[in-house]
Amino acid sequence: MITTQDLIKLKQPDTSILVSSPLSERFSPRVYASDPIPENDLMKIFEAARWSPSAMNAQPWFFYYAVRGTKSFDLIAQTLMQGNEWATQAPLLIVACYITQDESKYESYAKYDLGQAVLSLVLQAQLLGYHGRQMAGFNKLQLLESLQLPP
Repeated sequence: MITTQDLIKLKQPDTSILVSSPLSERFSPRVYASDPIPENDLMKIFEAARWSPSAMNAQPWFFYYAVRGTKSFDLIAQTLMQGNEWATQAPLLIVACYITQDESKYESYAKYDLGQAVLSLVLQAQLLGYHGRQMAGFNKLQLLESLQLPP
């Protein structure tokens, strides 16, 4: 049986320039264990995102997560585009959102700041023994409507 660690070793970068282990060991799997992620670990993962840098510390993001087997998970799964069906096997799905209406006038940095928060989230998850994969292949309008999220 191939383990996650075996896969990480297979994907080791061949480079003459060393980068930190969390970056060189990061990969984007399409197969996930069905084991649920304990609530305590989830809070650590989201706390790492909260500590991410952002312009003027505006933190113009929020995360919506849904655990497999829940109605919310199914609603998110229904928005996935062809080719992303693998995501329905993950123990949870996270929707990363940036806030577009910002009185601080730093709205133009929101996408960049969200990207940093997502990387922090992913690296913290990896530190705890989990792996994540980012994707953009979903119907955004359907997702916003289904979850009643702001546009």
